[in-house]
Order: sequence, then structure tokens, then C-alpha cells
Amino acid sequence: MINRIKLLFDNGIRFIKKNKYISIGIMLFIIIMVIILIFVTKNSTYAINSTDYVNITCPETSKAGETISCDISVNISTEESQGMNISIIYDDLTFESFTQDSSCTKENGCYEMVSGNSSGIMTINLSGGGIKGTYTLGTFKYKVPDTAENGDIFTITFSNIKISNTSGEAFYTSEDVVKEIRIPSDVNTLNNITLDKGTLNEEFNKDSNIYTSTIDSDTLNITVEKTNEYSTIEGILENIKLHYGTNNIDIKVISETGKENIYTIKVFRPYTLTTDIYKYYKEDNNLYTKSDVNKDAIISNLNLPKELTGNVENNILTISYGEEKVTEINLINITSNKYSIANNKVYIGKNVDYDTFINSLVLSGVTIKIFDNNNEEITTGTLTENDKLKVYYKEELLEEYEFSEEYLNIKTTKDDTNKILTRQEHDTTVETLLTKIDTSGTVTVKDKDSKEELDKTNIIKTGDTVEIALEEKTEIYTISVLGDINGDGKIDNGDVALLYNNLKGKKTFEKYQTFSGDIINDSSIKINDVARLYRFFKKRVDTLEVEK
Repeated sequence: MINRIKLLFDNGIRFIKKNKYISIGIMLFIIIMVIILIFVTKNSTYAINSTDYVNITCPETSKAGETISCDISVNISTEESQGMNISIIYDDLTFESFTQDSSCTKENGCYEMVSGNSSGIMTINLSGGGIKGTYTLGTFKYKVPDTAENGDIFTITFSNIKISNTSGEAFYTSEDVVKEIRIPSDVNTLNNITLDKGTLNEEFNKDSNIYTSTIDSDTLNITVEKTNEYSTIEGILENIKLHYGTNNIDIKVISETGKENIYTIKVFRPYTLTTDIYKYYKEDNNLYTKSDVNKDAIISNLNLPKELTGNVENNILTISYGEEKVTEINLINITSNKYSIANNKVYIGKNVDYDTFINSLVLSGVTIKIFDNNNEEITTGTLTENDKLKVYYKEELLEEYEFSEEYLNIKTTKDDTNKILTRQEHDTTVETLLTKIDTSGTVTVKDKDSKEELDKTNIIKTGDTVEIALEEKTEIYTISVLGDINGDGKIDNGDVALLYNNLKGKKTFEKYQTFSGDIINDSSIKINDVARLYRFFKKRVDTLEVEK
């Protein structure tokens, strides 16, 4: 027998040596078949998706002293089962009962229940005949302690979950299923608030509700960290539009129990003045307005954003958003209470001595020097057209003015930069207007359409022009009559409609029309201007001028 086995072995070795490739193929085939057999056997017996087998549902929240229910169901799809065993740990909770579902009975091939309860650990044995399919087994009931407090968390752990096949061999063991029963919390605070641009001025404290920040941006994003993950947040946190001035941003935190807590961030957006007409010394907060002191002219020349208004009093420019003051800027300039200073000219007439001229000047934040034709400083004598007035700020030369032996003094509100006589009263005659212009030149008032000279008895209109012919040049100013938007010399419904259309962006105004429509005198067109003009047209007010 041994010799026969040895002979077979030797013949096998000779066959392998002689047929090497065939032998290797046979061996690989055998190995593959063994692997497939193992895989198939394992899959049919053990490869199970746990979600197909055990489902336990409990409420997420409860109240002190409340009885909660946890439902359990199974889905046996791989092979028939004869029993199920579950160990349940329920510390701090009181187990009250397990109620078997009416659809699950021994008679219909479902389970019968055998249960035990000891020291907080309950074992449920569900046994029955070989079954297959989906079954709702029943409901566990637990009582939450009467002493439970808001925020407490109780756990129920379903462990050692096993389903046995009909031969009694366990073919499925589930991972532990942990259910948390949470008592809703009163916590309605935040752990932190962060801004994508800038920072809070104060260190964050969840018990402090008011914070401030300064952000030079038109938008802002806010990120918050909740103290309790189950609280909710109300309020806009992304792409927040910031206007100039103070923006009150409220963040409402609502606890699970409905208690509200509001955090407020006061975000101040500063306004940085920019101007192509005047010179702004940001470090000193001084704005050089040349010889402009008329507030309408100054504010008009600044071209403020629409949402901002400006006002000038006592050489201080105040820029506001609504009722809130956004910034104050000191104005520095040069004016004369006797002579006209405009467009780099000083119209003084003839035979004016140095002291008389100097005593007429009003200097705000600037200094001046007068030089003769040889660039030598002079401090006495009669001024001539060869002399020059130089204006300085901290030794810096701002600009030069030439003297003119002609004189021009316009004694009404005006914008010298845009050459506009502003806020003229309606029904003003040409004759009345001429009394406000003192000059050595010749003054002519011309119609806006025909360009013909108007008679002294004519009523001035928005768009008419005043030409002041001097020896060296002719100064031309456009007339802006308050309320006469369309330039027909009257104030009627047509002016109201035109002003409203401009407010809505349907009509573009010339600069002199904007002055006519700025009834409230805050250097911008707003609904209040339309309302005031309408009330005047309806004779509900006697004047367009508004006392401030």
C-alpha cells in the first residue's frame, strides 16, 4: 500500500515536471474555487446589512416625570430565524413595561416574549418558530425621573443584540444601539461671535449682550458659536448691508424651551471724505474750501452719497445719516466782508490800501501773504493788479489770487465752483436780482431759451443766466429758482411731477435744477422735498423755506 502511494506521488511529480504550465493552471483553478466557496458560504450565512434587521426608535426629547416609548422591529431577510436576545441598560430611568405588538404572536409565526429585569439591566428573549420577513415586535416604556432638570441627558443602551437561526447558531450580532433622551434646555447663549471684517471692540462674554465694532465696508458676514447645539438662531448673519453710521445688528438665540436672548452688535461704518474740488487734510480733519462758505455750494461740490446729508454751521461740516452724525470736519477758508474772492481773482477796484483790504478778510485756519510783481512781500501801500495774494496752511502754499482793479460783489447765495446763483425766491424780478450784484462791470440777465436780454420787470426763471462783463473777462452765472424745476417761472404740478421722477431715477437733473429741487436744503433730493413742494403748490404752506 505504501509502495503504491509512493508510486502515485512519484508519477505526480514527474507529471508536474513534464507538464509545468498545465499543473500551474490546475492549482490556480483549485485556489479560486476554494475562495469562491468560502465567499458564497460566508455571504449566505453572515453577510448581513444591519439596517435590514433591527430598528429601535425612541423620542429625542422628554420632560421630567414623563413616560417615553421606544418601538422595536426586525426584518429577517437572509434566512429564517428562531429567536432574538437583547440586553438593555437604562441607568437613571425606570423600566415600566414591554408591550408586545398585537401583530406579533406565536400563532402567526412571530415571537413570544420572555423577559427578565435585574439591577437596571433587562434581558429580552423573543423566541418562536422559524420565521422570515418584517415584524413589529413591541414597545418598551421608561419613565424619566421626576427630578430631571433642563439639559439632562438619559441614555438607553441596547446591547448584545443577537438573532439566531433555526439551528440555534447565532448568525447576526448588532453593534450596540445607544438612544439619548434629552430634557430640553433653557440655554440661549452664545460662546463666541466673529466678524469676517474687523473685530469686536469688547472681549466676548456670553453673558454680555451689547458689542461694538468699526468696519469700513458696505457688507459684513457674522459667524456665531452656540452654547447649546439645540438652540436656534434668528437674524441675518450673511451679506449684511451696512449703511454709513451705526448699524444695529440683532442676533436672537432661542432655547429649546422657547426662551429668547438677543445679542446686539453696533457696527459703525465711517465715512471717508473724498473730493476733487477741495483739499482735505485727513490727519488734521481740516477741509480747505477756498473762498466758499455757502453751505449749499460746499455740500453740492462734495457729491456725498445719496444716503448722507451735510450741513455747515460755524465753519464745521457735519455729515449725517438720518438723525445720526457720522462725522464732523473743520472748514478752513478765506473770505472778505467787502470784496469778492472767487476763481483765483480778488475784485477790489482801484486805490485800495493794504490795511483796508487786510481788515476786510476773514481767515479760518489759514494765513495769507501779499507779494508784489518782484515776488517781494509787501505789508503796506496801495494794492495793484501786479500784486498777488497767497494763501497758506502750515507753511504749505494752497493757492494764489490775482488782484483786479475791477470790483464784483455778489450779495446772494451762490456756488462759485459751478457758477450758480442758488435758492433764488420765486416771483423775483430782474430788477430785484440786480440789487444783489455790486460790480464795476455790466450786468445782463438773459432768457434761458431765447438768450435775449430780459427786461427789469421780468420774473427770473431757473435756467436764466446772469452775465457780468468785466474788462478782463465775463463771469456767467446760471439762476436756480427754488421750486421752479422746469424753468417756466411758476411753481405748479409739473414741477412736483418732475421732482418726483428725479427722485425715482426716471429723470436726470442739471446741477442748477438740483439746487431748485433741494427744498429742505440738505444737499440732496428726498421725498420730503417732493412733499414740501406739493404742499406749497396746494397752498398748505406759505413758503418753501424750512426753518431748521
